[in-house]
Amino acid sequence: MRLCSWFSAAFEVALPSICLNCDDPLPAGDPGFCMRCWDRLTPVTDPTCPRCGSSTDVRNQSCLSCVSHPPCHSGLVVWGEYGGELRNAIIALKHHTHDELAEPLAQRLCDRILAEHWDPSPEFVTAVPSHPLYRLRRGYSASELVATAIARRLCLPSCQALSRRDLGRQARRSRAQRTAMAGKAFGRRRAARKLNGRSVLLIDDVTTTGTTMHRASRSLLQAGAGSVYCAALARTPDSRRMQ
Repeated sequence: MRLCSWFSAAFEVALPSICLNCDDPLPAGDPGFCMRCWDRLTPVTDPTCPRCGSSTDVRNQSCLSCVSHPPCHSGLVVWGEYGGELRNAIIALKHHTHDELAEPLAQRLCDRILAEHWDPSPEFVTAVPSHPLYRLRRGYSASELVATAIARRLCLPSCQALSRRDLGRQARRSRAQRTAMAGKAFGRRRAARKLNGRSVLLIDDVTTTGTTMHRASRSLLQAGAGSVYCAALARTPDSRRMQ
C-alpha cells in the first residue's frame, strides 16, 4: 500500500498543473487559471444601483425598488456577472476544493470596494456564512476565505459574526422562494459583540435577489453594527433588473 501511495504521489508531482478552465498547462505557482483565462474575467461596467448593485440607467442613482423599499444595508457592490469564466472560478472554489482561487478573486473584489467612497468607511469584515453541514463537507466556506483575504488587503480585522440556520441551497430556489424565506435565517455568534457601533463590510460569493444580503445585514445591525456595506464576487443576471 505504501508503495502504491508513493507512486501515486510521484505521478501527481510529475504531471504538470493545468488550467481549471481551459486545460492548458500552468506555469509553476499560478493559482488555478492561466493568465489568458484570468484576463477573460471582466468586471461589471454598466451603471449600478449603489444600494443593491442592480443595473440602473444613471450611474450612482438608486433603482426604483431601493427608493420605494430601501434595504437595511447602506451599499452593495458586485464585481462581475455570474457567467463564463467567473462562474467557473466560483464553482471551482465553492464546490471543488480549489481554495487557491480565493486570493485572486478577493483581489478583484477588493479593487472594486476600494473604488467606493463609503461614509463611514468599513471598520470590520465578515462573511455570509455557509451552513455547518456544507462547511464540513467542503472543508471550508468560500465566502469566509474571500472575506479573510479582503480583510488582509484592507488591513481590517475580521471574524465570523453570523451562523447559518437555513439548510436549503439558495441556488435551487426561485426568486419568489428566496424572497419568502424565513426571517430568522441567521443567528449571531459571540464574535458579533466586536461589531458594536462599527461599520461592517459583509462579503458573499454570489447575489441574485439581494435577499440573503438583506437578512444577513439586518442580523448584523441587530447585533449592534452601526452600518453594513455589502460586496459580492458576482451577481446572477435577472431580466427584470433590465426592464
